[in-house]
Amino acid sequence: MVRFGSKMTLMMALGGAFLLNMPSPAKAVFFVTFKDLTAPTAAVAVFDQGPGDLDLTLGKIATALTSVGDFLVSASAEASNSPGTATSATLTMGVSDVRNLSAGTQVLEVTTTATDYTAPAPPVTIKDSATITVSTQSPDGSAIAMTARSWVSSSNLPGLATVPPFADNPAALQNPTTLLVLGGPKGSSTAAPPGGIPIPQPAPTVTSVPYSITNRGTYTFSGGAIIGGSSVTTEVNPAAVIPGPGGLALALAGLPFLGVSWLRRRGKRA
Repeated sequence: MVRFGSKMTLMMALGGAFLLNMPSPAKAVFFVTFKDLTAPTAAVAVFDQGPGDLDLTLGKIATALTSVGDFLVSASAEASNSPGTATSATLTMGVSDVRNLSAGTQVLEVTTTATDYTAPAPPVTIKDSATITVSTQSPDGSAIAMTARSWVSSSNLPGLATVPPFADNPAALQNPTTLLVLGGPKGSSTAAPPGGIPIPQPAPTVTSVPYSITNRGTYTFSGGAIIGGSSVTTEVNPAAVIPGPGGLALALAGLPFLGVSWLRRRGKRA
């Protein structure tokens, strides 16, 4: 009679130790930064499930009453679906009730970035949009300017290399679009349904996985003006695969054989 109880226990213990020593899956880096670009500059960063994040759901960030330099961002909401799905990889940045507390014109930069998207895999298409709504006009009648930027990088690095000094990767920066909203009546807005005004994109920069997505909104407005709400959204979708010249040639080469086969079957029926 063979006793293997002790052997089995030993094997289970070894297996358990192996599983414990296995590297855990990489967790995506996901955070939002608020930066007053007007001297003296100031910056605040909030990481997913870190201090300042009011929504502890993985992949979602919510902030309230964020004070940075001369600005007060009453609320913000960011969302990432990293590692993505077979149909889309998304990143959204949104702010509401943004106030310039100074008397002069100031510039606020809000950036959200997420890493470790593995789906959809290349080839992909990139779709971006941005919106802005003015809650209170500028007392001096000046315009509120928004510059929306978005980029996707196969280097899988956060859009901001370190926190601080918030160094960008300029090679990955996409073409910006500036949305101007004049200091008009309360409730004036700039948005193009569905989803806002598209941000121009050059050829997709996603060549491999994993990749990162970064959205940024830069706002310039004078004291007393209030931005009711603004958002920047990026969506990465699978690209339609078009047969290359080689595949097309093979398909065309088979047509004569299909025609001969059809003629033979027709002759047999006759």
